Amino acid sequence: MSARQTRREFEEIVRRLVDEDPAFGSVTPRLPLVLVAVGGVLLWAALSILMVIWGGPGVLLACVAVAVAAGVGIALTRP
Repeated sequence: MSARQTRREFEEIVRRLVDEDPAFGSVTPRLPLVLVAVGGVLLWAALSILMVIWGGPGVLLACVAVAVAAGVGIALTRP
């Protein structure tokens, strides 16, 4: 099988998939996901420092922040 024939078959498969589901061909931007991930890492680092500095209240604040983040994540992924 030649490279041209393989490429033609691949493009035909992709064209049929896009015809069936137009969302298949759309590209989703990854920048917002990266920004959320970086923000989450920075927030977690800050909460870790606060847990050491503040002790009990810092741990409570971290637990509340994790619970809120989990709730938002669950709410956003529900259909």
